[in-house]
Amino acid sequence: MKTCARVPSSLYARLALARVERRESRTTRSHIIAGGAPKARKSHRKVDGNGGKDWRDVAHQPDDNAHESHRIPDDVVIPEPDERRKKKPVALLLAYVGAGYKGNTHNAQAVRGTTVDDVVEDALFRWGGILLPNYRSKGLQRLKWSRSSRTDKGVSSLCTVVSLRAEIDPEVWTTDVEARATARDITKHLPDDVECFAVYNTPKSFQARRECVMRTYEYLLPARVLGLDGDAMDESGRRRLALFNEALSCFIGSHPFHNYTKRSQYTAKARKDFRPRLRDSRGNAAWRGQDGAVMDDGSEDASEEADDESEEARPTTTATDDGRPFPEHVGDREKHTYWLLESDWTDKITQSHFRRIHNFSAGSEVERMTITNEDGSTTQSEPFVRVSVRGESFMLYQIRKMIASAVAVSLGHCPLEFLPASLARPCRAAMPLAPASTLYLYDVEFMNFRVNTESSVEPPNRLTKLEPSEAVREDLARFRRDKLEPALAPALASDEWDAFRDNLRFCNVTPEISEVIVAAFETYKANRPIRDADEKTTDGVTV
Repeated sequence: MKTCARVPSSLYARLALARVERRESRTTRSHIIAGGAPKARKSHRKVDGNGGKDWRDVAHQPDDNAHESHRIPDDVVIPEPDERRKKKPVALLLAYVGAGYKGNTHNAQAVRGTTVDDVVEDALFRWGGILLPNYRSKGLQRLKWSRSSRTDKGVSSLCTVVSLRAEIDPEVWTTDVEARATARDITKHLPDDVECFAVYNTPKSFQARRECVMRTYEYLLPARVLGLDGDAMDESGRRRLALFNEALSCFIGSHPFHNYTKRSQYTAKARKDFRPRLRDSRGNAAWRGQDGAVMDDGSEDASEEADDESEEARPTTTATDDGRPFPEHVGDREKHTYWLLESDWTDKITQSHFRRIHNFSAGSEVERMTITNEDGSTTQSEPFVRVSVRGESFMLYQIRKMIASAVAVSLGHCPLEFLPASLARPCRAAMPLAPASTLYLYDVEFMNFRVNTESSVEPPNRLTKLEPSEAVREDLARFRRDKLEPALAPALASDEWDAFRDNLRFCNVTPEISEVIVAAFETYKANRPIRDADEKTTDGVTV
């Protein structure tokens, strides 16, 4: 048996010292030239990615498959350079009225300006926060663009946070850690329905989508949809509102919400095609562990670009795509509402369908908004019930489908007992979809900024976590009062709510279908201890 010679401990010490010396001198040695003076560092405004040209002479056009309106015109006006500015990681706090936009996520195939990302990027460029080589290039990847929340078509927001690398004067945070004056300068370049309220100094590692740990949405539901009197609610109306609240509470907790989204966006193929990818500082593919590598927002964009139409389950056939008979089930596949009695390997429910909801409730009273008109007079909006939902994250259409299902329960079109069954893996159900016009993002919460343990220097003029001050919250309240609520008031009176309520009568969850599915669900719950014991001893996959 071979033995290894013992290495003297002094040798280990010398090797460790040599590694330290190499690490400390690596940067200095790499820049030493013949005369002994360190070489001046190249400005990021002249880099190899620009072919050595000055940034004013370079305009990276979007991909060929992008809409023509995304191309940078030859006569684009470039802001005057400001040598005080440096490229820094920042976070913008934005609010917008979503009625005129197809969501907030950039979509290169749509007309320029139809998403909130487009108008914000254009405003930052005109303000001087984005250099020409990084403008309209690589789907915002060059800017490390990340948003705290995505919103669907027509959905508004009071507190969307966008993180990116922007050209900014570091001195703006000297007297104000929220740089509110800078935010007002950016707002001057934005349309009237979008405003910037704060610009935060963040660590390089900060990504708004990843660091956001909680999101709260509010939804204004016209009282007439629930059959409530806006002035004096009678006893039957209170019972109906209580049943609506009870239905909403069924969604609290961690569940698979596969029946409350566009399920095709969360299949294995969709995750493979649109999963987040690692990128370097120039937007090129990177590898795990590479310095400066960050995740892009590919998976987020993929869901948001979907058409705003309610989807149904897979086509009703008696066999799967490979010719095998469809798994045994009860219910009605013609109505896309059934319960699987055995696994359907072509339609698996995975962890990507799970979400956790912490609070979900509706107000106990009917409200009205007071709208101030241009001539100074005031009007009252249609009466409505305010619904609030707070969760860690949400799937596409999830909130609107949950609210629509709760409305169907309160009106007697769907049994309350069906909602817990719809949150079980074997259930497949086509749930209704509520209008998007009165849904808005109300609040977001972030974890503390990551601390650089390798540095003993405290970051100057930086909060410990992204949390708006009272002054900024007052500005947000002003935006809500002056711009958001006047835009929501006409939506409450829209005829789409009458059509929505009438269509709930044709809900796919008929009494006969719900009865057999609820019975199957009760059996499923009773057998759960046996199923859990089997999973501990086998490698099988559940439905």
